[in-house]
Amino acid sequence: MSGHFVCATCGQSHDGLPTDWGFKLPDDVWAIPATGREAAARFTDDLCQYGERHFIRGLLSVPLPDIASDFGWGVWAEVDAAVFQRYLDLYDANGSSEPLYSGTLANSLPGYVSSLHAPVSIQFLDSAQRPLFRLSERDRSTLAIEQRTGIDSARYHQILDALQAYEAASRPGAQEEREDAAPDRSTLCISCSHVVDDGDSVLVVSHSGGDWVLLCGHTDHSHDEDDGTLRILHWQHLVDRDPSLEDMIPALEVDYSAERTVVGGEWRIFFDPDTDD
Repeated sequence: MSGHFVCATCGQSHDGLPTDWGFKLPDDVWAIPATGREAAARFTDDLCQYGERHFIRGLLSVPLPDIASDFGWGVWAEVDAAVFQRYLDLYDANGSSEPLYSGTLANSLPGYVSSLHAPVSIQFLDSAQRPLFRLSERDRSTLAIEQRTGIDSARYHQILDALQAYEAASRPGAQEEREDAAPDRSTLCISCSHVVDDGDSVLVVSHSGGDWVLLCGHTDHSHDEDDGTLRILHWQHLVDRDPSLEDMIPALEVDYSAERTVVGGEWRIFFDPDTDD
């Protein structure tokens, strides 16, 4: 799926830039130490079973109108056992006449902050093609919108930057090269007026680019430099008010963020590289 085009962002002619990306395994399975992964889960290039959880690999396409092509994400979806079994039954057959099935994305896509666990519809195809994944028309996430409308060359470059950062963070030895993620009491962080002034709970913590940002999760402020809702303070003041933050923050590495729906709820950690540099 390579293309040749003049990029509107850099003005250069590109030949063969990557227009696909594949995940070897679901994130939760890939997170198992390599020495014990095969003992904990059963998997092939297309199928994965981890305890009572079932996953299938498919294709999620995002249009690239500038080169009349698509960016293909090879991702995994978690499905019910019945869907998993139906896919097995049709693995060597043509399943294109099957109804749509449901699942949730099992990978956090670089460049998208909320792809993990996003609901998808699954369309089986013939035996030579992996299933197609599509997000709901009602989904207002960036990934869903871009799957419907496509991305321009500038956004395409952002995706490539995010993938490069992801690869760098995943290479052997990268963990040791990162700066210590745990702040001390004097470390400054950015927050918002909803948290600092109004007493709202912190539901989003970001360590993207090495900066600490603790937010309420609302969408009615931009957090730009000129945004009047920004507040700068020592992070420990927020931890003193909500001790549950202290257990999670030291574990959050550089270029990762976390979110939860309620105080005391489970944190969802995802790769969130700073691509502005």
